Amino acid sequence: MAGLTVTDNAANSSQTVVLSATGMQPVVLSSTSLNFGNVGENSPSPSQNIRLTNNQAAALTISGITLSNPDYTKTNTCSGSVAAKGSCTISVTLTPTSLGADNGTLSVNDSASNNRQTATMTGTGILPTTLSATSLSFGNVPQRTSSTSKNITLYNYETVTLSISSIATGSPDFTETDTCDGSVPAKGHCVITVTFTPSIIGAETGTLSVTDGASNSPQTASLSGTGTGQATVSPASLTFVAQKVGTMSVAKNVTLTKPLYGIDDQQHYVHGRQPK
Repeated sequence: MAGLTVTDNAANSSQTVVLSATGMQPVVLSSTSLNFGNVGENSPSPSQNIRLTNNQAAALTISGITLSNPDYTKTNTCSGSVAAKGSCTISVTLTPTSLGADNGTLSVNDSASNNRQTATMTGTGILPTTLSATSLSFGNVPQRTSSTSKNITLYNYETVTLSISSIATGSPDFTETDTCDGSVPAKGHCVITVTFTPSIIGAETGTLSVTDGASNSPQTASLSGTGTGQATVSPASLTFVAQKVGTMSVAKNVTLTKPLYGIDDQQHYVHGRQPK
């Protein structure tokens, strides 16, 4: 900050004017970094824009706009120069060719005194389509009884719609319903709901398999659960006729059936006591 001072023969001499200004770089980028987040392998990301502004009173000559990583591509409206006090836009897209961190640098070489201008670019290559879990365990479930349903989510990280040809469980005792309706929109997801209804007593396994148009098809998750036996009582109720106090009624039988590995093991009880 500075001041302009006028000294004269007036009664209120001297007069002053405060002067202020802010220095700036002759050429700047609107951002010093671009973050593309998670991007499906071999699938292009949405483009991100960065603006190059020429703060000079003269036209800016651009000798080159480069990207250090070939997984990043660009278009721009600069056309080799930027008018005085003008700007142009650079659009960048990431298409990962491998899984993991995928970083780079955008560089603009020009005639400004602060040549060159740079911005870092970060992103991560991930599988284009994934399931939210690699396994579902249903634990112990009584034979011929449906378990509590469990959900698994199918994510599409591609920028195009994912076409689904089939969703299967590999075992009729594991059944599924889903919200996919044969496809998943770009950057969208759908939910697959699995239920276990054991037809036998013992351990059972299956595989949830989603076959689709992604390069990593099929996506799979293991399914497991154990069918357990259920004890049953027959009949479910007993009715006795009116009986004189202190006397014993006619005995009635109740049969407890306890399945054991598919073989009925019956035990008979009288009046709730197991006979010796």
